[in-house]
Amino acid sequence: MAIYVDHTGQSVDENQVPNLLNAKQVTRVARQAGQELLIVTRSDEHNRELSLFYVCQTPRNFEIQPIRFGFFQRYITNPSDIQLREQAYKDLIEQCPLEHSPRLCKLYTIRHFPNQLILSLPNGTSIAMAFEFLNRVRIPNFSRFIEMFENMNHDGIQEMLERPINIDAPMKNGDTLLMVAAGYYDATMVNALLNASANPNKKNERGKTALSYAAKCGQVASLELLLAKKADSLITDKCGRLPLHFAARNGHVECMKKLLASDHSTINQTDSFGYTPLHCAVREGRKEIVEELCATVEMRFNTPAFIKFALSAGQTGIAKLLKSYTNTDIGSDITISSLLREESSEDTLTHQIWSAIEHADELELNALLSSGNLPKSLNLGKLVDRSDGFFLLHKAAAYANAECCQRLLRYITDKNLRLPDTGFTPLHIAAIFDNQGALECLGRSIPRIVNMQCSVGATAASYAAMRGSEQGLRWLVKRGNANLLISSDTGKTPLHVAAYHGHIKCVKFILNQDVPYKTKDNQGATPIRLATENGHWEVVKYIEDFDRVPS
Repeated sequence: MAIYVDHTGQSVDENQVPNLLNAKQVTRVARQAGQELLIVTRSDEHNRELSLFYVCQTPRNFEIQPIRFGFFQRYITNPSDIQLREQAYKDLIEQCPLEHSPRLCKLYTIRHFPNQLILSLPNGTSIAMAFEFLNRVRIPNFSRFIEMFENMNHDGIQEMLERPINIDAPMKNGDTLLMVAAGYYDATMVNALLNASANPNKKNERGKTALSYAAKCGQVASLELLLAKKADSLITDKCGRLPLHFAARNGHVECMKKLLASDHSTINQTDSFGYTPLHCAVREGRKEIVEELCATVEMRFNTPAFIKFALSAGQTGIAKLLKSYTNTDIGSDITISSLLREESSEDTLTHQIWSAIEHADELELNALLSSGNLPKSLNLGKLVDRSDGFFLLHKAAAYANAECCQRLLRYITDKNLRLPDTGFTPLHIAAIFDNQGALECLGRSIPRIVNMQCSVGATAASYAAMRGSEQGLRWLVKRGNANLLISSDTGKTPLHVAAYHGHIKCVKFILNQDVPYKTKDNQGATPIRLATENGHWEVVKYIEDFDRVPS
């Protein structure tokens, strides 16, 4: 739901006036205390009056304070009058279409600097009037809503929904209230949100919708409500998965039936890895789902190759079930025993190895690798998981412990193996997943990969800084001899990365390694500038204080 306001403060129909200051855009201001905002007003059609304000969150609302300037400091000539240098017009104003006074309030982002905003006001609109609107349209009190969901407090939820909130605003993890309610709470909560105009087709950062969550968690009543409100069952997430994939994968038969009744064409759709809903059900051993789909799906799926897929996933019972549905025209002499003899020696074994790594089961992995059953043709280093594209050692770096990694290293000869698209080494993955045990094991066992750069030029130290892992960063530097001066293709060092993300512990550690802290990236940004642009004031203060310490 978007809310629009004109210069009188009255709401305006979204269909009549596009590209206005809407609730989603206002939320971008409201979500951050410390958001910088340039106010542009006009005395007439040809003259601009510029004012600079700092958006400050108080316990009751959002206020403007002309006292702190951060990123805009470079453009100020007279702080007391907040006058801007001529360069500001070229750098900021010309990037926004502000030649004429708008009829309604408009909010613009600055190119390359999304945390700095420009608010353009119509003639006769006061700044106070604009901020009155900012305070009227607020993001929901998420923790309060969740508490009411858990307590089934229908009256309390209804009261909160009557307030002027952006009901589709995302939480920190990107989910909306409707997604949370659809997946984990009673359908009456979903109904209340839908009646308050929550968008059933809103996607989170992973591409999932409320319908995805309802299907994944088996919430049949919520799924029905969403479909009745025109929730789109054809929306896929970033891995190409439909809500039907989630229902099949997790064994929710009734949800699957409702989704197929809504749109039967989804039954054969594949995700980004080539898996249909039936593949998902087979891989997870969902017998009831397989039976339902086999009674519906075209018989072209019930081939020996598909039965082999079940066997390679270790699902012998499902393979037998599939065989019972097999069309005799494709070869009635095919038996499960013959397929097992053909496949289990390699495919089933590799599935068990993947499973042991994903569950960090060192004992199981050791038993599989030392059993003497590994075929000579099986190259463990080249095995690829189609679900995420990881090689075996990369998978261990993400999910397994140091012991599993150490065990694998005895059997994998190419220890410099990189992922084809990203150029990530296993050490990059360990840093990205903040897997300290794997990071130390890999860094100690394969020291030459410590300073290897991925396809964008970043090292494992940069990703440890991105994750805010001071422990990982410390080990890479102190024990792995990581070079903190190596920059990525954008010119960013680990210090730039830590400052950009506001990880104060990492910033403190890096600065104490006697590295240059005024180095500029390819866009001329220093670490302190990146911290300033993103409102990380603790980092800014620490670097400023560090700069004052005599060398």
